Amino acid sequence: MAEGAAEVSAESDDAGDLGTVEPERGVAPIKPQYLTTKEQFHEFLEAKGQEKPSQESEAVDPAGNDLAEPEAKRIRLEDGQTEDGQAEEAAEPGEQLQAQKRARGQNKCRPHVKPTHYDKNKLCPSLVQESAARCFYGDRCRFLHDVGHYLETKPADLGPSCVLFETFGRCPYGVTCRFAGAHLGPEGQNLLDISGKLYLAPLTTCGNLPFRRICKRFGADVTCGEMAVCTNLLQGQTSEWALLRRHPCEDIFGVQLEGAFPDTMTKCAELLNRTIEVDFVDINVGCPIDLVFKKGGGCALMNRLAKFQQIVRGMNQVLDVPLTVKLRTGVQERVNLAHRLLPDLRDWGATLVTLHGRSREQRYTKLADWQYIEQCVAAAHPMPLFGNGDVLSYEDANRALQTGVAGVMIARGALLKPWLFTEIKEQRHWDISSSERLDILRDFTHYGLEHWGSDTQGVEKTRRFLLEWLSFLCRYVPVGLLERLPQRINERPPYYLGRDYLETLMASQKAADWIRISEMLLGPVPPNFVFLPKHKANAYK
Repeated sequence: MAEGAAEVSAESDDAGDLGTVEPERGVAPIKPQYLTTKEQFHEFLEAKGQEKPSQESEAVDPAGNDLAEPEAKRIRLEDGQTEDGQAEEAAEPGEQLQAQKRARGQNKCRPHVKPTHYDKNKLCPSLVQESAARCFYGDRCRFLHDVGHYLETKPADLGPSCVLFETFGRCPYGVTCRFAGAHLGPEGQNLLDISGKLYLAPLTTCGNLPFRRICKRFGADVTCGEMAVCTNLLQGQTSEWALLRRHPCEDIFGVQLEGAFPDTMTKCAELLNRTIEVDFVDINVGCPIDLVFKKGGGCALMNRLAKFQQIVRGMNQVLDVPLTVKLRTGVQERVNLAHRLLPDLRDWGATLVTLHGRSREQRYTKLADWQYIEQCVAAAHPMPLFGNGDVLSYEDANRALQTGVAGVMIARGALLKPWLFTEIKEQRHWDISSSERLDILRDFTHYGLEHWGSDTQGVEKTRRFLLEWLSFLCRYVPVGLLERLPQRINERPPYYLGRDYLETLMASQKAADWIRISEMLLGPVPPNFVFLPKHKANAYK
């Protein structure tokens, strides 16, 4: 032990001989070649790095390296010197102590200017948020209501691109954004860009607000309310207006209208423009059900060009937000119409079109025709076209994007597994556990009680929509059970036993088992309760 101690002592003496200087207590040990003086430090910064610091006061260490040895930053200066190197009269110990105390602590009287003070001409929040309602204060409002005057006095933009617009496709700050040039139209309107986004389809029955909140949590970028019938809205039906409600989590949110006549569709669009806050309005020209088709709405508009044109032009005239259209390939299976309509829609004023790769006759049978969607992308150019159909994995989404579409709309894929949006964005298959899936259902019930209420009526309404969703969820096959990835949307699952009881229960095709799952979350069903799925294809025996 003594010999080891002697060796360490000898090494220390050798280091001292080489001129190694122990760092001063409380000062970070910077390598000598990077050290400089206070004066040289600021001289270098003022020269913006173009000139090297002067070498007059630089020292050379014993090892031969040029370096500047700075004085330690001290509050108490030695030898009666100030930081400028000028001598000052020796101070009494008591005065030195007072000086030290004055140099510590907070600057309690420092000026504090709020960011709002820099903007003397502030725009009224009702205009910034593009609220459909008029300003609550009216003539007494102390903010500006003249957008043109605001833009004249507003400081210049800080850059050519807005990170919020690039990330979300919409900037909520509108004309007040300090990068507004990236997303303002020629008349000062706030533009919308949903290109490259994942669009959750406006799903009838299951596309309610609680379900949209689930999908938003898993990465859906664009959401749209369920199809609302314009005549019912004009008549003031409460249930129809409820379809248009927006949740704060929905960054880019639109509503979808169905109608067959230009006057009612235009009146409805004008009413929505004045009363609700949306980012776009979509016309449903893809609904295949007989009730809508026989009245001339939905897919029927593809064969009624005069009415179709009047609807698009009329709605575009009264809306302050973009107008979009959702189409199918056509009415009959082998007679494609969409490629002929797309140039007209572009000229009539549509901002974006979503194309479902099936005809009305096909409904949801057979595979979506993505080759035809690719043909329609060229016909629609430069108007963006979204594709829709059979996307149930990130591989499906990647193949869809290779057709040149501006983005992908996801419908049934989200019903089978709402975490599909996460899988696409993270480019992976998620072997989600049964307990995680139950947590998602639990969150849905919580969102449902918030939306529809927690009384008996609200609980049973939440249960009904949960059961509708479970009629789709049972078709999901866990990743860990598949021999081949990914699962295809047109493949019906066989009977199988899961890795635990809950996973097996969730795979049941019987409505009675879906009710059992609902009772785990919402308590026992009322007496004589009966549930029959909306779609016959989901009413398994």
